[in-house]
Amino acid sequence: MAMSSIYTLPAAALAFCTWAVYMGSLASMQHICSSMSDNDVATYGFAGGLVPIFGFTVYNQDCKVVYGYWWFVMSYEFVIVLAVGAAATLSTFRKFKNSFIGLFAVATVLYIQAAYAFYNASALTYYNNGTPFQTIRTIVAGSIMTAVANGFLMIVLGIEDDVTADHHHAPVVTATKDAAEPAQAV
Repeated sequence: MAMSSIYTLPAAALAFCTWAVYMGSLASMQHICSSMSDNDVATYGFAGGLVPIFGFTVYNQDCKVVYGYWWFVMSYEFVIVLAVGAAATLSTFRKFKNSFIGLFAVATVLYIQAAYAFYNASALTYYNNGTPFQTIRTIVAGSIMTAVANGFLMIVLGIEDDVTADHHHAPVVTATKDAAEPAQAV
């Protein structure tokens, strides 16, 4: 196993664990949205007032639609974490390493955007106490942790393996006895 693969698998596992925090809190947020009483909707607005906040759709009063984009972000991370783990395990890691860095750069930006959107949503009155308060704080934390884990994983992906000197230096030409003697005229 290559040296960078030794570091890559634990870093991918860390990204996976932080992704799980995000996924669990996202599912909880959608459940809270779906189980709001008519009185809560009348008092705080649909989805606790999330709809006018950046990152949440305004097209439809359906909780699946409101959180659809954030489920895409979650799915995107899941696929690339599994792909980098598989590539590191199968020793095909070096072929795809630059592609993985680019994919994780996009995922990191998406999680920064998620942290921003849910942090802004945490200022809404509906999310100031009880389970909604705990859940929105957890999704902000999960987003930040996943963005940081992705950043760490990009650094690990960029590590070059130690290779022997033969690959970095031009071959050394040694003089032979025949090359040292001058050519004789015939």
